[in-house]
Amino acid sequence: MKHTLLIITALMLIVGFSSGQDLYPYFQDPVKQFEFESKKIYVKEVNENRMVVSGGGDTYQFFDSLIEGESVYRQEPINTSYNYIYKFEIMINGELINEVEFLQIVGLKNIADEILIKYQNELTVYENKLKKYNSRNNEYQGKTIYLSERLEYLGICGLIIMATAFEGVDSDVGLVAAAVGAGMTGVYFLTTLIPIGHEVLTHPPPRKPVLTQQLDNQQIVSISESYNRRIFEEIKDE
Repeated sequence: MKHTLLIITALMLIVGFSSGQDLYPYFQDPVKQFEFESKKIYVKEVNENRMVVSGGGDTYQFFDSLIEGESVYRQEPINTSYNYIYKFEIMINGELINEVEFLQIVGLKNIADEILIKYQNELTVYENKLKKYNSRNNEYQGKTIYLSERLEYLGICGLIIMATAFEGVDSDVGLVAAAVGAGMTGVYFLTTLIPIGHEVLTHPPPRKPVLTQQLDNQQIVSISESYNRRIFEEIKDE
């Protein structure tokens, strides 16, 4: 797919330079200008963003394509939603579209097919892993838990009593308090040797694959400009 895209990009750049990279003039006829604006593709570089793709749409029918010998798309509900991460915003007629829709619109359905097939394979692997994950017990023992973790207050209180035992109190009382504090602290340290169980942890589920932008920014710009120029010429010749 990358070799095909590089060839297409090179051809787009040749066309752009050979034509002097002139911008399209405006139609004097407002009706034609409106038609062009409704079909024109706008692209803009943005910070990495994500779009949730779900609901209906032209879905690729792989097995039908094998039988009929060409790309087949049918309007069917999408059974799952997925995240599409992009760095180039693509809009047509005021609506944000994803890269696969962009490729279908400009006539590069074969490349769109490759992207969808690759992503569907990743989804299949993910779904198989998820089934295995859900069919087994994913809990496991973590670190050992000791009694001292439940009796931290005992050690803290013992240290406080020992530290304040001789402040403003009778010496005999101070000695008793110091002994009590030392005893509490000693008991606490002994509990650091007594295990009472383990942490119960859970293995994380497999991550659902994310569809990321496949074309680089220059490819998107070149292809969209070629498409816009073609649409302009078609409307001009009507």
